[in-house]
Amino acid sequence: LYLVPLGLIAHGATRLTGEQDWGVLRMIAAQPVSLRTVAFAKVGALAVISLLAIVGGMLLALLLAGALGNLLVLGVALLVAMWVLFWVALSVLVASWWRGAVASVATLVLIWGALTVLVPTTVALAIATPLPAPSRIGYIDASREAMDGFYREEAKVYTGWIARFPQYADRAPEMIKSPEVKRFARDAFYRQALLPERDAFAARSAEVGRVVELSRLLSPAMILDGAVQ
Repeated sequence: LYLVPLGLIAHGATRLTGEQDWGVLRMIAAQPVSLRTVAFAKVGALAVISLLAIVGGMLLALLLAGALGNLLVLGVALLVAMWVLFWVALSVLVASWWRGAVASVATLVLIWGALTVLVPTTVALAIATPLPAPSRIGYIDASREAMDGFYREEAKVYTGWIARFPQYADRAPEMIKSPEVKRFARDAFYRQALLPERDAFAARSAEVGRVVELSRLLSPAMILDGAVQ
């Protein structure tokens, strides 16, 4: 998903622009063949070899693993083929600007970085930042208040917790004194006391996660990654 485009950029960005820089394109243009025919031949060779190497290699690996019969796997193979052809076509588009091999490679690498990392990250930050985040200092203060409340009603907390298990009522006095029961009762008290603050953090995390998932739709790489997952 991420390295294949770089490989295609390395091979595809210089198919025509490199020959332009080296003067080979002028010699080709002097021959009785149109430049369009030359371009289609070079692009077609790149596309065929890339599909055979990448998609064919993936299908061969799945065949050896005994997973090739799954239609879902074949659908993923089709998506990967489209991904390969997308970058081949993009390489050809940038090469058609005739900016030279170095400029073509730099442009395609910048496009790769933008589509793969920059766009989804920037959009996610831009949308998630205005979402109000609960105060961590407030959570620490609530934890302190919960601890104070626990020690003010320690005996009542222990009794209330063991009362949830009536089958042990006849052994309650002895069980309340055990450190295990005290720890369970204390943890349950803290969880209940801090539940509103934890729910606020969880709700904000869920909202940010939803926004980030939507922002992935702006990146072809993220879309393909989600489809493969």
